[in-house]
Amino acid sequence: MPTAEAVVGEEPPLLAALLHNLGGLAHSRGRFAEAEAHARRGLALRQELGDDPAAEAADVAALAAILEGQERWTEAEELYRRALRIWESVGDDYEIGMTLNGLAAVVRFSGRPDEAEPLFLRALELVEAERGPAHPDASTVRNNLAMLLNATDRPEHALPLLARAAADLETMLGADHPATRDVSKNRDRVVAKLRDASSDL
Repeated sequence: MPTAEAVVGEEPPLLAALLHNLGGLAHSRGRFAEAEAHARRGLALRQELGDDPAAEAADVAALAAILEGQERWTEAEELYRRALRIWESVGDDYEIGMTLNGLAAVVRFSGRPDEAEPLFLRALELVEAERGPAHPDASTVRNNLAMLLNATDRPEHALPLLARAAADLETMLGADHPATRDVSKNRDRVVAKLRDASSDL
């Protein structure tokens, strides 16, 4: 397999962009060690350049997501907060929203659901405002918020969010899309949980 340098040469901005993409591809395939190596190298190059805050924030958030996938919650949280500060300085509300979604997830899985909930709510507000309430990214945030509500014994509040997310994803992406199937499964689990709870009364 050719090296990144063999593909784009030694031009730092192109190399940093390629490493970002290679990291994302490895992450999507579950190859976390490879993804982390690419992401860290790309971020180091981006920091050396120091001329594109948005690209740096994207690289920081991507590395945070890779660490999140390895359940390295503390490191991931630090990076999401760092990316959030950069996005706030840039003023990109959509990216702020998506970064808040990632931050909320790691805060939740760090055992702080009360702190995570307002982060998810703010993320949903921003993503809906920037992309529209039916956008797949809004559905992703809505699903994550719903799963937090379900995990904190509020399935009755989770179900409408999941039903909306599943319906929107089916419309936008189709019933067979992996995201649609995942959210639909979450919805069905919550429906079953509520049905079991009502039968125990």
